[in-house]
Amino acid sequence: LYADAFRRAGAEVVEVEDGTAAFARWQEAVGTDRPFDAVVLDYAMPGLDGAEVASRLRDAGFEGAIVGVSGEVTAAEEDRWLAAGCDRVVCKGLAVGQLVATVAATCGRWAG
Repeated sequence: LYADAFRRAGAEVVEVEDGTAAFARWQEAVGTDRPFDAVVLDYAMPGLDGAEVASRLRDAGFEGAIVGVSGEVTAAEEDRWLAAGCDRVVCKGLAVGQLVATVAATCGRWAG
C-alpha cells in the first residue's frame, strides 16, 4: 500500500523485512549511481529498531531525509527519534498521501 503510493509519486522504492536489512541495503547503494534520497523507518522493526537504524545511517554518513513512523509518538519517543538523526517523525494512521507528501517535502528531491 505505502510502497505503491510512493511509486505513483515518482519514487523508486526498496522494501526490506527488518532494520538490519535496511542498513545493509543502504550500504549497498553507497557509491552507486542509485543512492538513497530518503529512508522511511518503522519504530518497531525486527533486529534494529527504526531509531537504531537512523543513528547508524547518520553515523555512516547518510545525508538524505529520514522519516520515522510509529504507532504512538510520545514526546520522549519523538526526542529519541530526533536524537538518532530523523528529520521528521509521524504517527501511524497518517493518510498514505500525507506520508508521501511528508517524505517528499523532507527529501526535496521528488514529488508526485
